[in-house]
Parts: sequence; structure tokens; C-alpha cells
Amino acid sequence: MIDLTNFNNCKIGIFGLGKTGVDSLNAFLTKNTQIFAWDDNKENILRIKKTINKDKNIHFSNVIDPFDVKKLDFVIVSPGVPYKYPTAHKIFSICERYKIPIITDIDILFKVCPVANYIGVTGTNGKSTTVSLIYHILSANNYKSALGGNIGTPVLSLPHFNNATEHYVIELSSYQLDLMRDYKFNIASLLSITPDHLDRYETFEDYKNAKTKIFHNQNENDFAVISLNNEVNRVIFKELKLINKQKIIPVSSKEALEGGISVINDKIYDNYFEHKIFNLKVPNSLIGSHNAENIAIAYATARALKIEPVNIVNSLNSFIGLPHRMELFFQTNNLTFINDSKATNIASCKEALDSFTDIYWIAGGIFKEKSTNELCNHLKEVRHCYLVGKDADKFVQVLKENKIPYSTSKTIENALSEIRDTVKNGTILLSPCCSSFDQWKNFEERGDRFKDLVFDMFL
Repeated sequence: MIDLTNFNNCKIGIFGLGKTGVDSLNAFLTKNTQIFAWDDNKENILRIKKTINKDKNIHFSNVIDPFDVKKLDFVIVSPGVPYKYPTAHKIFSICERYKIPIITDIDILFKVCPVANYIGVTGTNGKSTTVSLIYHILSANNYKSALGGNIGTPVLSLPHFNNATEHYVIELSSYQLDLMRDYKFNIASLLSITPDHLDRYETFEDYKNAKTKIFHNQNENDFAVISLNNEVNRVIFKELKLINKQKIIPVSSKEALEGGISVINDKIYDNYFEHKIFNLKVPNSLIGSHNAENIAIAYATARALKIEPVNIVNSLNSFIGLPHRMELFFQTNNLTFINDSKATNIASCKEALDSFTDIYWIAGGIFKEKSTNELCNHLKEVRHCYLVGKDADKFVQVLKENKIPYSTSKTIENALSEIRDTVKNGTILLSPCCSSFDQWKNFEERGDRFKDLVFDMFL
């Protein structure tokens, strides 16, 4: 765990007692600090209070008293708390009124481990796979490193690193970047940006601006790695080139870039460091065109850290993919089952639909975007669609227009029952194109249940 001795005798506020907030609370519990912890949900507070030593100097409440805020040195706000849109939470206006800094757990990490090497990755889709791939390459080549952030391990639970040969690999959401203040990534990477989370941003431009904060504070010794797979990213690339602060490595999985890194048809075109082509033997865990983009970012990062190309390629070949993202977890003689529960938006779902053949597609949940029309050009391999969840009806029109047979299954269990009785050959794909919160706690629970049902029904 990160050493927070420098914060002894501080008065600290923590707002939002989800994963990040609770981790921050536990990190500071071991220090001589006074903590005010708030959450709008009383049940969260009661649950957490039961796990805390009563002797600790913590004040829990679901109501923010401005008098308490005035006493504080700073407030840590969890990334899930609305910052501006649709309505900024009152914690922000109260802190602004009394000039109390709002920071994140990641800011604290930078403050207490300033000499370590920081690698950050953001974008709309592929972040978790990319940071896991970078971490895997570093570990396989004996680089001391730790993986955390939005991927699941809050950063204050990571080991304490004290020198530049130790590397933090951090996945960053737009929500985290919104709130971060004091940071600088030695290598900052931006995957493709597509519309997502627009329930938290008034415009797509606001969402894009949050993502590009990953490049802030970089200098001529730092690297910006940026995908040029779409027009939005190409505009950002041109803007970075004009500012000309850091070294910029463009990457692509769609074209062989001059002066960049490209991954196309199982080949790495290194026209930035080596001006050579390297052959890949892509494992099942990295199938799909979207993973070519992830590989390009990971390769560029590893080369910036001076890992030899042959060692990078060997590490890629041994990568085991993440659960819930195009996870091929079971096959019979005639059926292949793919768990892509993490595909909660159109962009990630399109990648799955383009990666397989003879697809029997399970889709639905809470649809976060305006229209399903963007799926039209990605349905040619879909033989039947099984609609589940709250917004199942939002897929009906696009299915009818493309003459795709469908069933209103309502639940994943019903969909699999129908598939068991009627489908003899093909790919059974759970790629919901929707968030999971209508029927599940998160996409992980949805994906785990899908796998359990498949094993129950098809083994």
C-alpha cells in the first residue's frame, strides 16, 4: 500500500463511498488523520461503519455540513460523482466557496511517489485490455510495475514506488481525468474516442476534452501515443503537433503510417523506432480489429521504454485476455461461446459483430445512445438476435430493416434456452451494446451469469 505518512495530522474529506472512496478511507485510516466521510446513500455508510475500528477519528454522514468542510485540508471526490452535468453535486460548490481543494486518489499517488514512471491510458473502448497488455509486457521483461486505476485496483492500494525504474500503469476514465489536478504522465496514450457516457457530459466535445487531459503537463521528455483510427483522434493529433510539447507517436490499425506504429493483418509496422516489419502470432485473447489498436499502443509504449521488439512480440504471444471482453470461454463440436459483456456501447459491440461469423447475438439492457442505426453495416453475420433487458425494443427497427430474425427473450436464460433448442452450428455472442444496471449489479455479474448458464445448459 502507498505510504501516506506525509499526510499525518491532516483533516481530510472523502465524498462518495464506492470502491475508490472506501479504498482512500482505508489508506488514511492507518495515519493520524481526521476524516469526514460522506455518501448520499445511508446504507453505504452503515455498511462501511461496521467494518471500521470505532476508535478511529472518522465522522460519517449522508448530509454535508459546510462548517465541517471549512476545516479540511482537501476533499477526495470519487469519480462517479457528477462534476458538471446533468447537475454538479453540491460538494463542488461548497468546496469552491471555502477554497478547499478537490483532488483524486491519483493526485495523491503522484504527490507521494513523484519519481516513479507513470504510464496512463484512456479512450472509449479497449482501455482495460491495453493497460493489461502493457503491464504483461513489462512484467514479462522484468520491469518492476503495478497496474491500477479504473481497471479495478484503486491506486492507493498499489505498492509504493520510489524511483524511475518502477512503473505505474494506470487506466483512466474521463470521470477521473475531470477531477485530476497535479499529475504528469511519462507516457500518455489515447485510444479511439467515440460517443459514450453522454449522460454525464452536455456535449461530445466536453467528453473529448476530458479525455485529452491525459496529455496535460507533459514536456519534451514525455511521450504521447495516440490512435489515428478515427477523425476525432486525428484532429487531436494535429492539435498536439501544433503545441509541440512532447514526443508524439501516432498509431493505427487501419493504415500503415509513415513515422508511426501500425498493426495490420498480424504484422507490426514500426516506422517510428525501427523502420521494420514484425510478424505476430496473435493469440485468441487478442482477436479482432480493435485489439490491433490495443497492440499498437502497447508496442509503442514498450518501445518507448526501450524493450526490444523481439521481446515485445514474444510477450504478446503469451498474453491471456481479460474476462468479459470477447472472451472465448467454451466450445462444443459445433458451437462457440463468446462472453463480451463489457460491450456496453455501440462502438465496442460493432467490434465483436465484425470479428465472428454465423452469429447468434444476445443484446439489450440499458441503451445509452440515441440510435442503433450505426449497427446497420455490422449485421451481415448475424443469423438471429435474442433481445433482453429494459431497452430491448430499441433494437427492433434496425433488425427489421436488415431482415434479421429476432426473439424478445427478456432474459439471458430464456435466450440460451431457445438457442439450445434451435441452434446447431455457429457463434453464440453475448455483446449487449447496453449497460447492465437494469438486471445486474455490473457487466461482470452479467458476464459471469452468462458463462454459468452456458456451462449448465451445454456441457
